[in-house]
Amino acid sequence: MAGIDLAQCGVDSSVSAPATARRNLGRSMILLQRVASVLISIVALIFAAYPAAVDDYPSRTVKIIVPFGAGGPTDVYTRAIA
Repeated sequence: MAGIDLAQCGVDSSVSAPATARRNLGRSMILLQRVASVLISIVALIFAAYPAAVDDYPSRTVKIIVPFGAGGPTDVYTRAIA
């Protein structure tokens, strides 16, 4: 009985079909885990930031005291920020 040469048939004998399927399944699972972790992180950040957005801070006027003369660069920058 003559043996079949797999190289002539175009078949790669080093990687079987189930091994390739397992590798592809592993890649898709890793991608799914990454997407799920990103979505969970986004939802967690939204829920963490919600109380800060609702808070009425500051509840009264904030007074900024600039210890330099009027018209100087520090005064101009402070007025631009305020």
